[in-house]
Amino acid sequence: MMIAITPLDTLFFRDGRPFSMGDDTWADGIFPPLPFTIYGAMRSVYIAYKGDLRKFKNGGMKNSIGAEDEHGSFKIKGIFIQRGSDIFYPLPCDQAKDKDSKNNDSKNKAHAMQMETVESLFFTNAVTKNLIFPKNIENAKSVDGGFLDEITLGEYLNAEDNVYLYNYMCDFVLNEPKTGIKRSNDTHTTEEGYLYRVGMDRLAQLNPDRSINEVSILVDYEGLDDFPDNCMLRLGGEAKSAVVKRVDTFKTPELLPKSKARINKNKKFKLYFATPAIFKYGWLPGGMDSKTLIWEKNGCKLKLLTVVIGKPVMVGGWDLANNKPKPMRKAVPAGSVYYFEILEGDAENIASTFHYKNISDFGAQEGFGLSLAGVIS
Repeated sequence: MMIAITPLDTLFFRDGRPFSMGDDTWADGIFPPLPFTIYGAMRSVYIAYKGDLRKFKNGGMKNSIGAEDEHGSFKIKGIFIQRGSDIFYPLPCDQAKDKDSKNNDSKNKAHAMQMETVESLFFTNAVTKNLIFPKNIENAKSVDGGFLDEITLGEYLNAEDNVYLYNYMCDFVLNEPKTGIKRSNDTHTTEEGYLYRVGMDRLAQLNPDRSINEVSILVDYEGLDDFPDNCMLRLGGEAKSAVVKRVDTFKTPELLPKSKARINKNKKFKLYFATPAIFKYGWLPGGMDSKTLIWEKNGCKLKLLTVVIGKPVMVGGWDLANNKPKPMRKAVPAGSVYYFEILEGDAENIASTFHYKNISDFGAQEGFGLSLAGVIS
């Protein structure tokens, strides 16, 4: 089931780093929001429409949205950006742009990179002997904040091309910084040394003709068949209002039969993460041997060949059950890609185990670790 969340005002989603007025003057935000932010907002709406807070705390909604210290049937699969009828996913990290290109037509082109063995090239302390290198471009640069639409992502997963057009964050979000200062609770006067700025974002695209395209946060979830079709919720810092509407048009990028045949032939595949993943061993999934890099899961035996990941995302939050901060964890960012060799199993096993599945060691039910399988070109 899908809903689209459309904010009526600017939004601000905090990252995991601490911020104290007086010590820092700029509060950093992130977008899209972390999955548990949406998970908590949807639970709050469900409590308001289907029960009350006392019923929730007494376990009366345990089967649906769980309790303070456990989950129910409610699960988020993934969180995406929607603009018009198009859905966008984070750009995979194994793509690069040509930083020397001065052609305007090349500014939004991401080039596929390829895996090579580095044993005879130079010394490295990498855990594998395989690294990812740019293909057909000499001066490559990583792309920060890029997004692919669902059609282009399908082409990427099925390795149908080597160059992909992407969008920047500014195509979805208009930055509107807000300046503030701390006030005394007693006198309501400002306090010296507590000036700060917050990077508020407005979800919209400003076109060349100065018109605005509406942008929404799309949520794929399950386990709440009676979630309100049309309602309001409060989201982000300052609890801004947003409209929630049911969405029926959504198509998961498919792994084509010809791609499955290529995977079976080459005995290799890649795993792309559409949402951040929190693993037990940092960037290594729980259950994977840290020395041999062998991973056995649901009848599949895999060997990790290499990874392409971005900067870790700090994930914290508040523990309602114990009324204290949750432990801070480092999450593998969305867009990260893992390359595997198949030792046991086939493409059908891979698809049923990993394609559009949440495989995060922590927070999988809240939408972390949504993975999609793809072909290694």
